[in-house]
Amino acid sequence: MNELFEAAYYSHPVPRSLASLTLLALVFDKLHFPGVYIPESGIDEVEIRKEIDRIKKLGIREADDVVLLNSMEWVLQAKHLRDFFIFTGKYGHPGTLQPGAEELAKELEELIYGPPPPNFFPIFHLGFSKDLPGDKEASVNGPSWLTYPANALVYSANHGLVLVNDNPGMPVPSLGVQQQRTTPKS
Repeated sequence: MNELFEAAYYSHPVPRSLASLTLLALVFDKLHFPGVYIPESGIDEVEIRKEIDRIKKLGIREADDVVLLNSMEWVLQAKHLRDFFIFTGKYGHPGTLQPGAEELAKELEELIYGPPPPNFFPIFHLGFSKDLPGDKEASVNGPSWLTYPANALVYSANHGLVLVNDNPGMPVPSLGVQQQRTTPKS
């Protein structure tokens, strides 16, 4: 039997730590990152490291800055992880979302921050994109920190994959399927 045990990573567009990656690699054969594009080749590693340092010196201003920097760091590791990581995004398509993910991201935002005040309509970035030093497809792009988990949730449901969350503080919204409670008959 040659079946693989695969999962969709939920909490971030790339793992936030090597510890998470190590544990996930012990359990799963492949890990999907829906809508994220990381090139496997054609990059200039020295110049990417310089660009990461330059951006860090500017200071982290928002959650998507962290997502971008973490994604750029993983670009440097992609050649070692190509048999384990499945990045389903395409070059030049930031914020590529599964149908229904944007609406689910709105629910996720409410789970994190609570309901918005009356007459307030929150907006959020759908994705990120950054050209990198290297060939013409040296780039990193994907859904934003808020749309990514929603995208991963829909993707995992559509592809029959286990959803893996290594961030206990990240809520998981429902896809709208309500379970009926059954009361035992006496």
